[in-house]
Amino acid sequence: MTSFFKTKPLQENKFSTNHITQRSMVKKLLDSIACDQLPLSIVESKTFRALLHEAELRFVFPSRTTLRSSLLLQRANDIKSQLIKEFENLSLIYLTLDLWTNRKMVSFLGVTVHFINSSWELKSRVIVKNESIKENGDIDNVDILEEELDLNEALALLPPDRSSCFAHTQQICIQDAFNDPNVRSSAIATVIHKCCSNVAAIRRSTVVAPFLENIGVSLQAANATRWNSQLTMLKSVLKDVNGVNSAICLLGSCKNVQ
Repeated sequence: MTSFFKTKPLQENKFSTNHITQRSMVKKLLDSIACDQLPLSIVESKTFRALLHEAELRFVFPSRTTLRSSLLLQRANDIKSQLIKEFENLSLIYLTLDLWTNRKMVSFLGVTVHFINSSWELKSRVIVKNESIKENGDIDNVDILEEELDLNEALALLPPDRSSCFAHTQQICIQDAFNDPNVRSSAIATVIHKCCSNVAAIRRSTVVAPFLENIGVSLQAANATRWNSQLTMLKSVLKDVNGVNSAICLLGSCKNVQ
């Protein structure tokens, strides 16, 4: 009787490594870690494991070492192959470069490809995002940076015909226009300058910022590298002028937005 009612150990009911559901869930787990920038230690979290086991008890969690040493690299190679195949069918792309620094003044470089696919959908793909070489005054600094990030290999994946970024060109034109002496002394330039100053002061305030958040007002700051950020800032101010005026008064200035 004992042998008849004996149940199989739980481990025998687990998915095998090549099971279709196991492979699919591991792929989704890798995508979640990469896209949401989750730590690899998430697979060791008891609550996270309980959550997934609630959905699928037979799922086998990969270890943190397996994630780092093989699974993430395999997934990266799969994505690279998909990008190569996707780029081969393109006749025209837009390539943008982004340079920025973190709070520790470490510089980074990002390369993004923008294109319209065969279904007329606008797509963007980041092909390089890495820490760049710190500036050291070397005349070969650019060459070292290019070698370090393997930009030649990345750009070799793209079609030969490349156009300049229209948004970046437009931003340069707008900046030149606003730097014109006649424009800088105009009424619109004065309004933009005052709005920039007020929005910056409000966003820095530990008293006024929560006040606006409580009444549902969200102010967008202007950004010199975004061609439409000033327009976005003005729209956010005009969306609730009374709320912005109240915020300015809280700052100690009763100069209302006209």
